[in-house]
Amino acid sequence: MLPYLTGAEDGVPKDAAWAAMITGVPAAMIRALARQMAATRTTLTASWSLRRADHGEQPYWALVLLAACLGQIGLPGGGGFGFGYGSGTALAEPPLSFPGPAMPVLAKPARLAIPAARIADCLLHPCERYDYDRKSATYPDIRLVYWVGGNPFHHHQDLNRLRRAWRRPKTIIVHEPWWTATACHADIVLPATSSLERNDLGGAPRDRFVIAMHKAVEPVGNARNDFDIFLDLSRRLGREESFAEGRDEALWLRHIYGTFSDRAHSDLVPDFATFRQKG
Repeated sequence: MLPYLTGAEDGVPKDAAWAAMITGVPAAMIRALARQMAATRTTLTASWSLRRADHGEQPYWALVLLAACLGQIGLPGGGGFGFGYGSGTALAEPPLSFPGPAMPVLAKPARLAIPAARIADCLLHPCERYDYDRKSATYPDIRLVYWVGGNPFHHHQDLNRLRRAWRRPKTIIVHEPWWTATACHADIVLPATSSLERNDLGGAPRDRFVIAMHKAVEPVGNARNDFDIFLDLSRRLGREESFAEGRDEALWLRHIYGTFSDRAHSDLVPDFATFRQKG
């Protein structure tokens, strides 16, 4: 490593001037930032989205190496490195004793997975072959997009290319509480309620708590909760009974909690009424 960094290996010192030509960041700024980081406790962090590119693992190794060079890893009061603080908590913790509440997951009829980093490839190159997870598949010819639970214009690696790809389908529907960049690029936006505008169960696969979420305010504007939106769509498609299974929102919450409680087999899990009362 040292012969490479000093240039003894190839005659090119990997200094600030070398980095400036690659990054477009002035060498003086790189030097000033390095001195500032070394002068005080510095924590380096990066989001998971950097993985969505060729050699996407390299920025993380570079960040760990930089933190090691600073010599602050493990020191009290900060310093070191960390990744994905918004979604990466509990990565090294032992598994939970039992899983939290969750909706049943149905098999996708198409039995096809498209990597998030290749959404633009899929839209721009329908019917072409691609490799993913040690398998080969063919991109579908997508004419209608119904996007819910995500924001590709936030994390895609080439936004200008994604914009070109986004124009290809005949219709883009975005189901979303917020006026995101993806919603701005939609033909139809179905405004959904936020977590404060509906009754729900709070919890994620790695959470240690399950929370009874009580509606704090009535839906704002034309917002509707996800269940009502999908219920109306299923009704128009003639599939209301198979979607709702005879339950309304309140009965679905009770059913999901009951399945969770049965799976837990634990005295720590109260009955549904007590849970809703205590939160």
